[in-house]
Amino acid sequence: MFQNLIRQPWLIGLAWFLAAAICLMLAQSIAHVIKGQVTHGIDLGIRIHNPLDIRPVPMPGRWDGQIGIYETDDAAFAAFEDYAHGLRAGAVLLRNYGRPHQITSLVGPGGIEAQDGVITRWSPEFDHNNTQAYADRVARLTGFGSHQTLNLEDGATVAALIRAMTRVELGLSDTGALPYTEDDLQRALTLADF
Repeated sequence: MFQNLIRQPWLIGLAWFLAAAICLMLAQSIAHVIKGQVTHGIDLGIRIHNPLDIRPVPMPGRWDGQIGIYETDDAAFAAFEDYAHGLRAGAVLLRNYGRPHQITSLVGPGGIEAQDGVITRWSPEFDHNNTQAYADRVARLTGFGSHQTLNLEDGATVAALIRAMTRVELGLSDTGALPYTEDDLQRALTLADF
C-alpha cells in the first residue's frame, strides 16, 4: 500500500509544496544576512535604511520592519525595509533610554565615559568612538545643553536628536540634506507611538 501511495503524482506534488513551504518559513524566521563589500558609513546606512547604525535585536526577535542583518568585520547592523522603520527603531531606543534607564541628558552625571547619557550610551568610548565630539556636535545641532534635562517622551525632542545623530553617524555636514524625508521621520514617530 505504501508503494502505491508514493507513486501518486498529487502526493509527490504535495510533498514538494510542503518542503518548499517549510524552507520558506525557516528562511523568514532566521535573520537574513546581507554580505557585501559596502563600506561602513554613508553607503551602508543609506543602503540598509539604517542611518543611526541600529544593532539587530537578538534572535528570535526583530525590529518592526527589519528585513535582515548586515555584518561587517567587527559589528552587525539591522537592515530595514524603509527609512521610517529604521528611524522608528532609533526613536524606540531613545524613548527606552528615558523609561527603564532613567537617562535624561546627552551626557549623564557620570561624564563622558559612563553610559548614563543619551550619547554616552549610544556611542560609548569603549566601542572606539569619539564620544565627546559626538555629544558636542549633537548639542550644537539641537541646541540642547550636554547636561540639560530632556523629555525623551516628546516626539519633537526625539526628532531633533535623530536628525542630529544621523549627521554624526553618516558623517554628513551640518547643513546638507538628510537621506530621508521629514515625512519618513514623522511616520517613524507615529510608528513608535509618539
